[in-house]
Amino acid sequence: MDGNLDDWHLDDMEARRISFRGQAGFTFAWDEERSRANAALSNPPIDEQVKAALDARPIHLALTECVCSRPQDWLLPVSRKALPGHEFRHTRVETCDSCAGKRTVDCGGCGASGRVPCGNCSGSGTDRVMCRSCGGMGYFSRTRMGPNNQTEHYRDTCWGCGGGGRINERCGSCGGSGRVTCGRCRGSGQLTCSDCQGRGSRLYIYIRRALVSGRSGLALDEIGFAGWAGILRDHWNALVTKGAIEFSGVEAKDEQASDVLRINFSAAADAARATVRSGDTAAQLYSVGSDWPIVGGEPLLARALDLPDPDGDADWVALTAGLAGKRLLREAIDVTEEKAADHKGQSKDAYQAAQIAEVRDEMIGRYGALIGAEGAASLGNMVMKGIEPLKDRVAGKSWRKNLGIAALLGLVVGIVILVHFPYQDARGADWRETALIYVGVLFVVSIAWALTARLLLRRQLRQLSRKLDLTNMLGAPRHGWTTWGTSLSICTAFAVAVAALYASWHFGWPSRFAGAAENQIRYANATDDQLKDACVAAANAKPMANLYPCRRLCKNPANSLECLMGFGSSAGPALGVEDEYR
Repeated sequence: MDGNLDDWHLDDMEARRISFRGQAGFTFAWDEERSRANAALSNPPIDEQVKAALDARPIHLALTECVCSRPQDWLLPVSRKALPGHEFRHTRVETCDSCAGKRTVDCGGCGASGRVPCGNCSGSGTDRVMCRSCGGMGYFSRTRMGPNNQTEHYRDTCWGCGGGGRINERCGSCGGSGRVTCGRCRGSGQLTCSDCQGRGSRLYIYIRRALVSGRSGLALDEIGFAGWAGILRDHWNALVTKGAIEFSGVEAKDEQASDVLRINFSAAADAARATVRSGDTAAQLYSVGSDWPIVGGEPLLARALDLPDPDGDADWVALTAGLAGKRLLREAIDVTEEKAADHKGQSKDAYQAAQIAEVRDEMIGRYGALIGAEGAASLGNMVMKGIEPLKDRVAGKSWRKNLGIAALLGLVVGIVILVHFPYQDARGADWRETALIYVGVLFVVSIAWALTARLLLRRQLRQLSRKLDLTNMLGAPRHGWTTWGTSLSICTAFAVAVAALYASWHFGWPSRFAGAAENQIRYANATDDQLKDACVAAANAKPMANLYPCRRLCKNPANSLECLMGFGSSAGPALGVEDEYR
């Protein structure tokens, strides 16, 4: 209890040896089994063996001797347990079970028909062979005299195969029937029985055993304390197995029923009890056994720490804060963190229920009666319904802040694009390279910030762990939108950057970017003929300020011949960027 209660102590301690009586009832049954034998036994028939054994020593006397010699093995609940010295064996030759004495069994390869599908034609009865007329070509090469006495070469489809190159012929392996003689049974449909080697009979062994079933009843009234009686009644098997019970006076009852053997016994065990106090809270603890005692009692920890009803409505977050620094809370949280991987992929409700069960079982195993089943379940609720919401709050607050910063980074990249975009040529390779650079920079920046945000979240969880006075740091939540925080951060940065560019183009602000974007779109979608016309118009127009395509295409827009020749060449025009036409 150290680390959970500060001022606990024991009072009214008592240790003594308790004695009690009991009675066990046993029933008998015979079980016989038959199986294949490899060697013959010289034993007489089983019935004769059983009669001789029971005449020499009745079965109830044999069981009484076993119980008296090893009570720890027989005064437990037993079901169909073999009685030592009462197993009888006998072998004899009988009709073979596999072939029923026929010496042969049906062939499994052909289903006892003696015929199997032909492997050459797959059971069709025909075989695809090469056409002998055309040699598999499917046609004949021929010549004829054409106009002006010129020799013409042409192909004439083979009349034998119709141009396919192969024809169907009757299968030579099966003669067209599609089935051939089974090679396993050579057409007989029968195989020599492998179980009896074709003899029709074989050796079998019969085994007959005496099986015992029984259970013990305890008279615990004379113990005088219900706690010890409850442990003996509920944990009888464990106490006997561990050797905590000492038996004496094991003997058969004087008056026996016809079909039930009753054996009386006396038993004793070491027991102890004490009162545990912590402040105004007190609970009684008791145990049976010395080396490996089984402890029972009242849930002192659940009372002293005010653990509520696990099925009731409670403010689990506030209750969790009240247990900060307690060893129980630390151990329960460690259990959930260790077992989290075992329940990966489950829904939130299933994950929560599984983790509560893990905490309950682990805490009962460690503290037993000190916490009780309800207290352990309440502790599991505190972890999953108290700690997990706290983690969700911290993670949600951290990721909302981080998503805001990711949006700001996306906006900054969008503004940089707004400033630099009007100076790019939509048809040039530089524009595409610049666009890829912008996308790459935005991706790297968003990834870097997403990873930084995860580190910041770990820092927030570390602070929460210190606040709760935990030894190990809390892990990130496994359910909820915060588990997608990294992906959301990247998507937010890209979405804000794209939204900024679209809004600037849609609302026409700033005008320099909006006009450049509109011209870039119109320019990128224009055909070569439209651009030629624009350049011809540019060569004869003064001023040239509104003739965007030619100004962007040609290093010297006034030279219309250069524009026309550039569009007519395979290499395209000489691309250049000028801010103004002079």
